[in-house]
Amino acid sequence: MSSKWGASYNSGTYSLAPNYATLFEDEMENGVESIFEIQYLDNGATSYDGATATGSYADQLQNPRSTWGWGYNSPSLSLINSFEDGDPRLKCTVLRDGDILYGQKLTIDATVDPAGILNRKAASAKQASSISNGARNHRKMRYSDVLLMNAEAAYYLGLNTEAIDNLNLIRAKASTLPKGYKIGDANAYESANVPNTSLQPHVGLSGQQLLDAIWKERRTELGMESLRFWDLVRTNRYLSNIPTSVQSNCNSHSIIFGSNKIPLFPIPQEDIQFGLQQNPGY
Repeated sequence: MSSKWGASYNSGTYSLAPNYATLFEDEMENGVESIFEIQYLDNGATSYDGATATGSYADQLQNPRSTWGWGYNSPSLSLINSFEDGDPRLKCTVLRDGDILYGQKLTIDATVDPAGILNRKAASAKQASSISNGARNHRKMRYSDVLLMNAEAAYYLGLNTEAIDNLNLIRAKASTLPKGYKIGDANAYESANVPNTSLQPHVGLSGQQLLDAIWKERRTELGMESLRFWDLVRTNRYLSNIPTSVQSNCNSHSIIFGSNKIPLFPIPQEDIQFGLQQNPGY
């Protein structure tokens, strides 16, 4: 694992990548924005080789079934709709039928991938030699995440200017389409044709409007990076962001912690036999 936990967010150890679109490509593995990254290597060993397997099958799980993947973990329409018009991070986060992936037009077969939407951050330029053999590292914590944590803390301390400055630093690096978004060229980064090659900066936000902007930026900047659920739970927004058809069930399987309602999974029966108490509603 690559980890540098000891340094503070303004230590100079980390910085933002110049271009958001590069973050999940091979050239940015263990890059300037990486704080915690799990290392993987395609060494030819399969998942059945035990300790000799050094690869990951996360990319295979999330790539289209019409090519060589399993088509799991589809982005939601809610996530797609959360992006601002012209935000180039959308195409870096979401992969849809007709998009250009590493120089080739992608066809997502709706008969096997009904959602027709996949995770672009997990896309691979080539098929792994076997299951559990993907060589792409997992980015688990990025400097952008830390800056957004700081922006949220600054908001609660009344430091609006600091919060806005951090938001704008993050927005400024969203400048191109994903790698290979041109037919026949698998390596180039094409301009996204948005004003000043970046999202427009925030100016003069305060109060709930500023907090909403911070939460929205977390969703778009960190989309498909396994943080959304935790953000919703810790900010007490989880119940209001799930379908009404399942809210009642969630209510009956939750506990109150502080002012937040925390949804819980059941505790396995084997653990209950050793003295643990079952969670509410199970």
